[in-house]
Amino acid sequence: MAAERPHVVLAPDAFKGTLDATEVAVALRDGVLAAAPEARVTSRAMADGGEGTLDALVASWQSAVRTVETVDAIGRPTAARWTVSPDGLIGVVELAEASGLPRVSDEPLQPLHASTRGTGDVAAAVLDAGVHEVLVCLGGSASTDGGAGILTGLGARLLDGEGQVVPDGGEGLARAAAIDLSGLHPRARDVRWRLAVDVTNPLLGEHGAAAVFAPQKGAGPGEVA
Repeated sequence: MAAERPHVVLAPDAFKGTLDATEVAVALRDGVLAAAPEARVTSRAMADGGEGTLDALVASWQSAVRTVETVDAIGRPTAARWTVSPDGLIGVVELAEASGLPRVSDEPLQPLHASTRGTGDVAAAVLDAGVHEVLVCLGGSASTDGGAGILTGLGARLLDGEGQVVPDGGEGLARAAAIDLSGLHPRARDVRWRLAVDVTNPLLGEHGAAAVFAPQKGAGPGEVA
């Protein structure tokens, strides 16, 4: 009796800084078929909530990629992609699309001034599409602003003790005393928000977000503190 054809399933994440998940899958597939030409190969791009999550969902859903004009983490004009599930209920925002490190790799990192405001613009576009749920894929950001920029991109204002708007970025948060939500996107409170993330770090402390992730965004010991 003839031997059954082997079935190989390839489900890679991206190789950070080198290949995205789809490119990894293609390279693995070529290797498998070189060693076992008779094999049946199934490829599915995977992601952990960081860069590539949008692409993995688009590939799985076969959904259309949409774009919106926004700004990168240091305020320069850019375009960011997003998508909606086939049933129109879930909108997907990938933080790295507008506010990611690769977008600002041509400039010195600005950990205290970089902002996620551009991701707020993307989220606003998703809300305008009429979704019932927004999935925000966290990971790969160039900013340490705690997501404050997303709020401002959705129309909120962060104010200091004198009622003045604080600057974008993590440094501005030290002056924040209040949040004005009067201009918040009218649908922001009506949808379910979900965050896709693969870490469990607390906000503060030795293993907190600042200590662990701010150095990746260019922060030295003083800036982390």
